[in-house]
Amino acid sequence: NQMVSAVDATWEPNTNNWKGGFIIQAPGSKECCVDIPAAKLENAKKGLQTWECHQEWKETKKSQGFWYKNGEIHPTQKGDWCLDALGASRKKGEEAINSKVGLHPCNGQTNQKFVIRPYINSKAYGSIMAEDFGLCVDRHLTLQKCSQ
Repeated sequence: NQMVSAVDATWEPNTNNWKGGFIIQAPGSKECCVDIPAAKLENAKKGLQTWECHQEWKETKKSQGFWYKNGEIHPTQKGDWCLDALGASRKKGEEAINSKVGLHPCNGQTNQKFVIRPYINSKAYGSIMAEDFGLCVDRHLTLQKCSQ
């Protein structure tokens, strides 16, 4: 029930092509990806959405592309924005359950620190965990208890 990241082997930020860029897919679906509403970062301050995955990187980069560095997940559209557990900066552990996940300008707070936990047999797929809360992003784009 957790969101899945699909990345290439380098995991390094490079927003010109797929080298380091990745999409975040809904579990059990190759058709639905995490998406910035109307490709406008300001809209993502209220939360992200799932939408049909784009087939071309030039389209994906605008609203569905992400990159990861130093515990932060950034949209390929703009590197000074971060994935954010909205409203959870003062919460601890399970208090953050049901917090929506969106984007916000990077601020270094704990609600913007995420870990991509790879599956045992794959370096390219894994769940996304809000590190300080020990909670994972689920298919509804909220923080929930992580499943194994």
